[in-house]
Amino acid sequence: QASAWVPTPTSLPVPLSAAAVPTAERAHEPGTIALIQYDSDAYFGDYAHNRRSLTALAEDAVAKGAKIIVTPEGSLYGYASKDELWCKPGMTEFKGRKCRDVSKIAEPVPGGKSVEYWAEFSRKHGVFVLFNLPEFDGTSFYNTMGVTGPTGFVARYRKRALYKTDLAYATAGAEPTVLKTQYGCFGLMICLDANPQSSYFEEYKTLEADALIIAMDWDDDPSGHYAAKMKFREWALLHQTDIYASDSAPWDGSGKYPATGTERQRDGLPPDAVGVQGVSLHPIQY
Repeated sequence: QASAWVPTPTSLPVPLSAAAVPTAERAHEPGTIALIQYDSDAYFGDYAHNRRSLTALAEDAVAKGAKIIVTPEGSLYGYASKDELWCKPGMTEFKGRKCRDVSKIAEPVPGGKSVEYWAEFSRKHGVFVLFNLPEFDGTSFYNTMGVTGPTGFVARYRKRALYKTDLAYATAGAEPTVLKTQYGCFGLMICLDANPQSSYFEEYKTLEADALIIAMDWDDDPSGHYAAKMKFREWALLHQTDIYASDSAPWDGSGKYPATGTERQRDGLPPDAVGVQGVSLHPIQY
């Protein structure tokens, strides 16, 4: 049903790459992608609350026909609060905020409780779920997007362009991940991976991704010059690729940004939804 591709050997199985599939053979089923807008930072460190809330939103998306469900950066544990952030063991303060020991909550991907939980959700409903959390692997921590599908664990993607908040604990990822589904092939990014100087947009086009999926906590004035609703519209047009973004509620960047550069699309959220938690639904077929 689906597979993910990374260009060098890892501990994960590596099936045939999207780039190796002839374009003429890539016929995909129609489906629906659900982009969850949610504020996990308001419940920073409260895994149980965040998972309950995300599950309710994901169940609502399933009821409305979603086949791919995307949650924001920091969705399960919170990305950072006004006063606290995740840090490496032994740190007490970073850039004016108190530290919480990331080793107390970081999970293996696969193998952790969150992969197990969302894999069961995915199997039950026959959907793909993309979720975000701090990952622990050996001696390193990563800002990681996990992916589960109807058959269980599918893929992971580790954030490559680290924001200042990530630097308190995370090691940069090194590889792209193309998520292959029966609805299309999607290049995965996390927040700052989509910065203006990023080479990842064109990298994913080379890997024949049909569109991009971005989980983010954009952390910029939603009415300012660098508001997600402004910049992602520009970048979608510049790189001629559809962008599907799931953002934290205070920054209101969730929605589909069409490759044509037209207005952001969001079915299920109002045009301006600062602070609003909900689901934006979009038909897909690539």
